[in-house]
Amino acid sequence: MNRVQRIVLIDDSEPDNVFHEMVLATADFEGDVKSFDSPQAGIDYLLQQPDGPVDLVLLDINMPAIDGWAVLQALQSSLPRWPDMRIYMLTSSASPEDKALAASTSGVSGFLTKPLEPDQARQLLGS
Repeated sequence: MNRVQRIVLIDDSEPDNVFHEMVLATADFEGDVKSFDSPQAGIDYLLQQPDGPVDLVLLDINMPAIDGWAVLQALQSSLPRWPDMRIYMLTSSASPEDKALAASTSGVSGFLTKPLEPDQARQLLGS
C-alpha cells in the first residue's frame, strides 16, 4: 500500500471533522488533511484536487441537502482518473442497508462507523 499523504474529510459536522483530524494525528499522520463541512465544497475540491492527488477520503452518509451517496454520484465519472484514491464511508449509520450499499458501490473501499478509532486510522494509513 502506498503511503497516505493527503486525506479529505467530508462531514457536515465540524466537531466530527475536528475530532477525526485529532485521531489521525494520534495515529501519527503527518500529511495534509482537508476538512469540508459542506459536501459541495468537498466535491469541488476533489474534482480539481488543487493541492495534488488525494489518497484517502472519509465521507459521511447522512448530511442535509447532499448526502454521501450523492457525493459519490457526483464523483463517479471522475473516479477512474484516481485509481489509487480510496473512499471510506465514515458514518454514524449502522444500517445494514447502508453497509450493503457501500459494499456494492463502485469506488467505495469500505464502511466505518463513527467515531474513527486510532487503530482504524493506523490501518487506513498503512502504519
